[in-house]
Amino acid sequence: MKTFYLFKINNMFKTINKSNSNSLYRIINKIYNAKNDNYSYYSNLYKRMHNLFNIELINNCLTQKYNDEFYYYKKSDNLHIIDNAYEKSILFLNKSYIKIVSNNSYNTFLEELMNLNIDAFVIDFDNKKYFWLKELKRPIILK
Repeated sequence: MKTFYLFKINNMFKTINKSNSNSLYRIINKIYNAKNDNYSYYSNLYKRMHNLFNIELINNCLTQKYNDEFYYYKKSDNLHIIDNAYEKSILFLNKSYIKIVSNNSYNTFLEELMNLNIDAFVIDFDNKKYFWLKELKRPIILK
């Protein structure tokens, strides 16, 4: 299973780091791995660099598309699940980040968020992979 975290980066940080995704990844990775003694500093840094997701909009779009049509889709509050023969994916919506756990690198939720024009920076911390969601054009293979 792969775990993806999506972050909505504000315009200032996006402009500074758009051409250097590695720099943005390193900053967010430091925040993600922050120890208790540095928590306050990294928490403030994260608050300055990100925007909030409109989770109501995302919830509504996903629910309208999948709720009535697909037996393999389930929803509970801000949790969406797809479980069929090809894919097992869980999407958790939070205003400050989105988390996707899936057995597929190119999964339904990444595709749907891309189709909704969600501008986000995606990180797989376990595999040290990162990309801008808008740049996802074809299935990616993470080894």
